[in-house]
Amino acid sequence: MAAKKTARKVIVALPTFREAAQKAHGEQQAGWRNPKHRAQWLSSLEAYAFPSLGGETVDKIDRPMIRDTLLPIWLGKPKTARRVRQCIGAVLDWAYAKGHRTAAQTIWRNGGASWMLGLRLPAHQGLTE
Repeated sequence: MAAKKTARKVIVALPTFREAAQKAHGEQQAGWRNPKHRAQWLSSLEAYAFPSLGGETVDKIDRPMIRDTLLPIWLGKPKTARRVRQCIGAVLDWAYAKGHRTAAQTIWRNGGASWMLGLRLPAHQGLTE
């Protein structure tokens, strides 16, 4: 009698953005020389990204959600907004590398605010922060 092989579905819970950020931070922080940078990386996300994105699974986060997260600080705190944008991209790229997203996030690669395609943030006039 031949043994039947059955395909098993492995159910892997997708991490929330908050969980992915904490894991990405944990994996990457050893490579950061500046202790201030290590602390600021996660605290910036806690202050500006987690309130809107923290509870979302990483596969559901899209450009309009990122834009809406950054818009409140985009003109008033331009350096912070750019840093948060970079951190969000790093978390989503980490999630892609781990197989939690089907595409890499390219939110910062087209220069300036054009990364939003049709959903652009206002242009920075100068970094006053």
